[in-house]
Amino acid sequence: MPGMLSKIHRLNKKKDFDNIFQQGDLAQDSFLAVRFLPNQKETSRFGLVVRAKTAPKATDRNRLKRQLREVIRRHLKKIKTGIDFVLVVKAKLAGADYNSIEAALLNLLEKKKLYV
Repeated sequence: MPGMLSKIHRLNKKKDFDNIFQQGDLAQDSFLAVRFLPNQKETSRFGLVVRAKTAPKATDRNRLKRQLREVIRRHLKKIKTGIDFVLVVKAKLAGADYNSIEAALLNLLEKKKLYV
């Protein structure tokens, strides 16, 4: 499907999330927290966390996840490979427009030299 982040770029397993939360490095600002950990793969994988406390309505949580996946998909070629990422959305990002979400994510990745 066009516009979707392919399966090989998604993190689904709880043990992968737990591993990244325990051992991963952290970059954060007032909008997003990004945890990342090198993996032994050719690709980077991404997991998204939007807590119900951050966005109480499921539709809002899903919209945020869709928008983040789209940012990732569009910039995938410039994001460093071989790294697992978990993006944790903070309350300030809920209700933000696409451009703000894009800017927040790319700024964090650039800060940690994960975006070329």
